Amino acid sequence: MSMEERTNPGNGMWFAAAGALTAMAVLAFPSIGTIDGMLTAAATGSETAAGGGIGEAIRASGGAFGAAVLTLMGIVVLDVIVAWGLWGVFRPMQPAAAALAAALRITYSAVFAAAIGLLIDAQRLATGVGAAETLPEDVRDGLALQRLAEFDGIWSGALIIFGAHLAVVGWLLLRRGGAFAGVVGALVAIAAAGYVFDGALPIIVPASEGGIAQFTFVGEVLLIAWLITGGVRSFRRARRARRLEATAPTGPADAAARVSA
Repeated sequence: MSMEERTNPGNGMWFAAAGALTAMAVLAFPSIGTIDGMLTAAATGSETAAGGGIGEAIRASGGAFGAAVLTLMGIVVLDVIVAWGLWGVFRPMQPAAAALAAALRITYSAVFAAAIGLLIDAQRLATGVGAAETLPEDVRDGLALQRLAEFDGIWSGALIIFGAHLAVVGWLLLRRGGAFAGVVGALVAIAAAGYVFDGALPIIVPASEGGIAQFTFVGEVLLIAWLITGGVRSFRRARRARRLEATAPTGPADAAARVSA
């Protein structure tokens, strides 16, 4: 295997990671906005004994809440694709660290998927689907409120894992060399610190909220640009390599034929 093959992953790795990150950015804002609205309703509902605020908010949303939950499930799938793509991009240079970054992102995805299950349960409780139909409405709404609170707590813990993933990715970018990779790596490391802070603060100080990550996400956007640039370069290198293979002698008989010609 040549050095070119060992240091340049397939084009699919670069573009799969960039495409999945872009799709996540597009899908995340409306779905997270809907869930945040539900969490705000949950906070309002927590002031009542029944917690009816969240149940009423979910029922009034129609299919918007369910659509947001389905979108979050799609984001989990995209997270796995990103983990695979970044692993392929960084593996040739730093295999152990690349595997660690992928493992952290997949772990985050698994925890996030478990948290999404609580949202599904909250919707079933609020709308009285299945066995929940036999419960009084105020009991169902109180249980739905509890599920939303549990989702929020698990998601906070998951953000710490996600921040650890970004910290490893930032380190990999800094080790890779090059001005663009260095800038992106530094900004990704800052984004990692923002997620860790946002995830840890509600655990340390339950009454507090983070919100730092909404200002430190620039590195994630530049990571998409770096992946697209790297994918284009990888494609060009692969194309040049194929041209060289097509023109290079393949054996003594071929070499003799070229000389005689």
